[in-house]
This record gives sequence, structure tokens and C-alpha cells, in this order.
Amino acid sequence: MAAGGDSAQERTQEATAKRLDDARQKGDVPRSRELGTALGMLAAIGGMVVFAPAMFDAFGRVAVRTWTIEPGRDLSESALVNALLDLLMESLIIIAPFLALMFVVMIASTPLFGGWIFSKKGVAPDFTRLNPIKGMARVLGPQGLGELVKGLAKVIFLGFVGWIMFSTRVADYIALGRMPLGFALRETFSLLLELMLAMTVVLILVAAGDVPWQKLQHAKKLRMSLQEVKEENKEMSGNPEVKAKIRSLQQAVSQRRMLLDVPSADVIIVNPTHYAVALRYGPEDDAPVVVAKGVDHLAMRIRVIATESRVPIHRDPPLARNLHANVEVGHSIPTELYVAVAEILATLFNGARRHLNRPGSADTRGSKR
Repeated sequence: MAAGGDSAQERTQEATAKRLDDARQKGDVPRSRELGTALGMLAAIGGMVVFAPAMFDAFGRVAVRTWTIEPGRDLSESALVNALLDLLMESLIIIAPFLALMFVVMIASTPLFGGWIFSKKGVAPDFTRLNPIKGMARVLGPQGLGELVKGLAKVIFLGFVGWIMFSTRVADYIALGRMPLGFALRETFSLLLELMLAMTVVLILVAAGDVPWQKLQHAKKLRMSLQEVKEENKEMSGNPEVKAKIRSLQQAVSQRRMLLDVPSADVIIVNPTHYAVALRYGPEDDAPVVVAKGVDHLAMRIRVIATESRVPIHRDPPLARNLHANVEVGHSIPTELYVAVAEILATLFNGARRHLNRPGSADTRGSKR
């Protein structure tokens, strides 16, 4: 086999979300014409049941007025043309509700399978479609042959159902010629409605098989080779927007984890409005450790959590700025800051011990230590 290109057998990987999205932007989504046809037939039957009585009465009045020739009626060429135009306009007005129903059903049924798509690429001219060789390949390919078989099966089923419906009611069709006009029209409508209902059942059965078939063919067409998946992952990982999104998610996760550690701190060093650094100094720590830090909005959240958790807050703007700039979360403070931090911790611990030694005193922070 040639080295270049991927054969159909090598496309064993399901389409990625990016490939599906790219195909959708080009207007390439699974569609079922049979589903649309079946829904259109159902709408036509419903519209005929609802609107047919009023439409028959309206057309009857128009027919009587049109074919009644009164004495002295103008039968010139211009008058007949005007009468024809009036007849066409009245007919359109009569069937307008039925046409509106069909239009609404056609628009509303689109999102049922494939959804709405507004794609410039889908309507842009593609001259490669004019290539007769590729056209023959599409027609004679698996999808083209599948469509041909489906179309033939549909025609055969519809013809078979139509023949059964006609053969079982042939006497009724012959009897129409002996009926009064009005009754014959209503009986014709009833027979036509019965035939359409039977045809619609066939179309619904065809659509029920066509929808999963179209999904399967679309998924098969968009399958990827393992090499294509790797190249797409490499492309996505190098995309600046993707990198920025990943960094944003990582930062959000890190901040949430950091804020969960604030209640374990022993003191919060703050610059009243901008900086907040949470320090912990436990028995297992060789030196005070920064467990959380932030500026502005994040600093405010640290202070709020510290207040709710009864963690002491100490104001020291220079120290807060120094710690925030030079110590990462999870790291110990540098040796040059030992003295400043030790004085703060000693003051807090001594104050806590004095508070506990007072009669009746009870402090959750003191009991924690």
C-alpha cells in the first residue's frame, strides 16, 4: 500500500469534537429527507382535516360566481384577464392558511435532526462538485448505492400500498361519477385523505430506518485515522486560545484549593486593601509556610474566609508585599523574614495563651493548638 494518505480501513477512530464542529460549520451534518417528507405529509393531512371544509365552501362560492354568466356581462379579453387574476388571488387567499401551516412545519422540523445551521461555507460555490469523475464516485460509492436502494424500496412500497388502497376501493372510485357534484367532491376528499394516510405510514417507517442510517453514514464519513487524531491534538495544544483556556482553568482550580487551606493558617498578613498572605507554622513545618496569597479581590476573599474561620489578621503592609512578591504558595518563607514573622507569631501565641488563662475563657483557636 502507498505510504501517503490514510486508507478507509485505517480510519478507525471516532470523530473528535473539533472535527464534528468543523464539519458543522461547513454545513456537514446528518440529514434525513425522508423524515422531512413524512412530517410534511402528516402536516398536509392535518391541514386538510382542519381547513378542507372551509376551503371547499370557499372554492364552491368562487366557482359559482366565476361560471355564472349574467346577461350583459363584459366578456372582452381584458375583462377575462382581470377575472382570471382575481380568481388566482382569491384562490391563494383561500389556501393561504394551509400553505402557512406547511411552511411552519417545514421550518420547525429542521432542528429535529441536524439542527439549525447558518454556514457561509455551506452556500459558497464549490466547483469541485462539477468534477464528473468525483460525481460518478459519489453516485457509485457506498452512500450513493445506499440512497439508490432506499429510493427504489420507497417507490416499491408506496406503489404497493397505493395499488392495495385503489384495488380495495375501486368500486367507490367508479361510483363517484354517479354522485351529485358536491357529494362527489367530499367523497373524493375522503378517499384521497385515506390514501395519503396510508402513504404517510409507509414514509414514517422509511424515515424510522433512514434516521439511524444517516447518523451511521455521517459518523463513518468523519472517522479519523490515529495519525489525524495525534496531529489534531498537537495542533490544539499549540493553539494560544486553548493554552489560555487551560491556564485559566488551572488557575481557577489552584485558587479554589488554596482558599480551602486558609482556615488552617495561623495568621493572615495584610496590606489593608490590596495584599493578603496566609501563613501556617505547625509542628511539622521547619519554617512558616505560605498556604494562600492574593491581591485585590482574591485578597478580600482570603480575609473573609479568615474572619469566618477566626484566623487572626495582622496588618503589616511592607511584610505583606514582600511575602506576596517573593514566596510561592506551599513554600517556606526566606530566612531574612524569619525575625519579622517570628515576632508576629510570638505576639499572637502569647496573646492566645493569656486569653486562655483568663477565668471562663474558651477560644477555638487556642483549643486547636
